[in-house]
Amino acid sequence: MTNASSADAGACFDLGRVAKAGEVAVKTTTIGVNFTDLFARMLPSDAPLIPGVEAVGTVVAVGDGVIDVHPGQRVIAAPLFRLGAYAEQFVVDATHALPIPDSITDDAAGALALNYGTAYAALHHCARVQPGDTIVIHAAGGGADDH
Repeated sequence: MTNASSADAGACFDLGRVAKAGEVAVKTTTIGVNFTDLFARMLPSDAPLIPGVEAVGTVVAVGDGVIDVHPGQRVIAAPLFRLGAYAEQFVVDATHALPIPDSITDDAAGALALNYGTAYAALHHCARVQPGDTIVIHAAGGGADDH
C-alpha cells in the first residue's frame, strides 16, 4: 500500500502515518488529475514523489477534535498546497475534507474540487458576475472528462 502525508508534501512514503488532531485519513477511490500534477512531476526531487492535489475517498480515521466528518463517510479531500492524493490512503487537514452527498458519484465528485472551485471563484469572487451579465467561456478543455 502507498500512503502519503500532506505534511510530507507527498515527497516521501510514510507507511506508519496516522491522523493527528484535526486531521483525517482518507482511503482513495477516485483521483482528480490536474495540470498541477504535471508541474509536480517536473520538479526536481531526491525522494519518491506522490502527486495529487485532490481525491475522493472514504474516511478511515479521524484525529482528536474532528467533528465534521466521520469514519465511513465519503469525502472530497484536497491536501491544498501539498501533494499525495494519488496514494491509496493519505492524511489531510480535516478542513480540506468535504462530505459528498449520496446523489453524487465518486467519478463526478472527483471532477468537482479543483476544476469547479476554480471556475466558481473566478466567476463569483474575481469577476463578481451577476444575473444578466454576459460571459465568454474559452479553453474549456482543461479538467474536462472523457465520459
